[in-house]
Amino acid sequence: MSVSSPTVVAVDAALDVQPVEPIETLDSFRAQSGRFLFAQPRSGGDLVYLEQGTAHERRADVRTALRCPEPDCISPQITTVSRSARSARDGYRHLVRPGRGHAPESVFHRQAKALIVRWAREQGNVASAREEVRVGGGERVADVLLTSFSGNLLAVEIQYASLSFEQWAERTESYQRLGVAVTWLWGHVGAHMPLQGRWREIGAHLVRDARPVLWINPADERIAWAYDLHALQQQPRKPDPPKYQFGPLSGLDLRQNGIFPPGFLDETKRIRDEIEQAERARERRAAEHNEQMETARRRRALNAPQASLRMVEPLPEQDPGPPSEWRRPRRHNGLCPRCGLRLDPSLSVHADPFCDRW
Repeated sequence: MSVSSPTVVAVDAALDVQPVEPIETLDSFRAQSGRFLFAQPRSGGDLVYLEQGTAHERRADVRTALRCPEPDCISPQITTVSRSARSARDGYRHLVRPGRGHAPESVFHRQAKALIVRWAREQGNVASAREEVRVGGGERVADVLLTSFSGNLLAVEIQYASLSFEQWAERTESYQRLGVAVTWLWGHVGAHMPLQGRWREIGAHLVRDARPVLWINPADERIAWAYDLHALQQQPRKPDPPKYQFGPLSGLDLRQNGIFPPGFLDETKRIRDEIEQAERARERRAAEHNEQMETARRRRALNAPQASLRMVEPLPEQDPGPPSEWRRPRRHNGLCPRCGLRLDPSLSVHADPFCDRW
């Protein structure tokens, strides 16, 4: 199955709108199929996985050696169903539809845990993958606990039962206090399936942290996802209607801090690089502006003393010339050019014992 390039999507929008993908695709993902991919040996032991395309050849052995994996199933006899000719998934199914003690969510939950363990053991960075592991002295019991070769722990919680936002936040914070990363996979049916409003508050919180929302369909080994990387940017925008993308379980990307849908980390890196480049350009422009301002300030500081000196520089003293010339320029202001006292307005001269000129 080919995986289309993921689209940046918003999950914080109203959920009562028509999804962008054809509703048939979403309905197909949410279908409550009666088949399953893991069966329990009658003699005990690990669950047995049904490989695609082997339903016909395994049928006789399955009917005699395997049973339904649910311990309380009252109709544990199973067989195989071949769908590979229609490009659909082969699977086990009950010979008689079970009744009591066989809730569909319980079957899907058990199958999803087994699938994640099987998928994780095929990853090159996983040292161990185990189901139902106590963490922190029993403070938490992880549905699946993955351990890397460097000793990092990642809990995978698969949630079909109804869970409130407060419960989800408390469990997530509990893992974080214990130093264990955690990823949540939501059930393809039940309270948290796509288009249901129960996951909306949790999804909005994940969006604000630029984290994806993941759903799993264990009967088809498929996943659905939604995310919104605009949270990485500081400019707020109105969220879009919810969009969903679909792909095979094998397309998931396992990292130390979580499980991510295909293309998510590349898209995140691209956006972060663009933001970093824009920030560097802004800082460079700011530095250039500051340098220009500092250069202008220095020039003003160097020119200021010279301008001040020019302003207070006295005019050169001129010889007033003979007394006959004194009257002519001073007739305009009426002052003696020698002593500065006011002259007689009619004669333009004055007699002053302290002035040595007339």
